[in-house]
Amino acid sequence: AEFVIASCKKDGVSFSLSPAQRAREKQRKFSATIAGELASLSQRVRFIIDHGPTVGTYRENLLQSLLRKHLPERYHVATGFIFGLSRQIDILIY
Repeated sequence: AEFVIASCKKDGVSFSLSPAQRAREKQRKFSATIAGELASLSQRVRFIIDHGPTVGTYRENLLQSLLRKHLPERYHVATGFIFGLSRQIDILIY
């Protein structure tokens, strides 16, 4: 697969991304905006709430909501327990 396309011109060589690499870069930027939005919302709660467990629950709910929004419908997001484990799992995808 080509990642970079080189073109020779009179004034030098120029490089550009292949169509596949441009599409991958768009996907990366899209993912980065989602990550930035999640980080911003996650930090915002700390301005009004100092209670650690409440902040943790808020952040879990944010991530669950984001996963539900972007995962295919065949996947489900929940919290709960797995047989044989004594601790609660904050986010389960099944």
